[in-house]
Amino acid sequence: MSLFKRAGFRRLFLCLPLLCVALSARAQSLILAIPNADVAHKGRLEFMHESQIRVEKPGWNSFNILTTGVTDRTEASIGIINLDPTIVKGATFMAGIKHVVPLNKGPHEWKYTVGGNIGYSPRMEQPYRQTGVFAYSHISMRVPGLGTRLTGGATFGTPHFFGFRPRAMAPGELRPAGYDPLYKLVAMAGVEQPITKRLAFMADWFSHDHVQGALISGFQYDFGMLAVLAAYKLPNGDLAKDAIVTELVFDIPYRRAAAAHAH
Repeated sequence: MSLFKRAGFRRLFLCLPLLCVALSARAQSLILAIPNADVAHKGRLEFMHESQIRVEKPGWNSFNILTTGVTDRTEASIGIINLDPTIVKGATFMAGIKHVVPLNKGPHEWKYTVGGNIGYSPRMEQPYRQTGVFAYSHISMRVPGLGTRLTGGATFGTPHFFGFRPRAMAPGELRPAGYDPLYKLVAMAGVEQPITKRLAFMADWFSHDHVQGALISGFQYDFGMLAVLAAYKLPNGDLAKDAIVTELVFDIPYRRAAAAHAH
């Protein structure tokens, strides 16, 4: 049995961060899979590449998103996600926007976040639409004295983001009889726990059974203009798969470079 398939190892991986003490954390546009309560800075580009390597059956999926700040509270993004063709019948191109509203002016952070994405999957055939949506809202707060940010909310997604459920195979068949598209209204939650100024523990979760329905938890180290994350994906049901997750987040200042070129 694979080490990552053993329940004892997975529980240890998920519970180990509870031993840590919090100090401070890095801000970025996602926790791991769900949007967080930060926005990309104006004059900077944030490029995120995430790879998910399946554990039980060899396979790879990828998410690639480019984000920039529009205002101090709003960001816009474009990307290409679900590069595994078994997920949503081909990659989804997406464009999105996120807006964050501070809910108080005191020292303790409370924020409301709302956003959405439009997805386009060119290989999705009739009777399925090639365009879809992913919309969400959530509330977040920081625990006084610890710096822990807790996030909870809801999201609605179409098959372009949440995938399909294969129908039962007929006797003697090697492939499913067909696929049912998933239109899901689900809960989402997240934890961001700083450990040092550069190291943080992060975890997030989508409820229900779909290709994103999983708990992902891991550690991120911030090198400055580059952050590196390693995590493990623990699925809710049959559609999402156990996976090792790696993520690279590049922070690229473009206004500074433009000003230097002008001189």
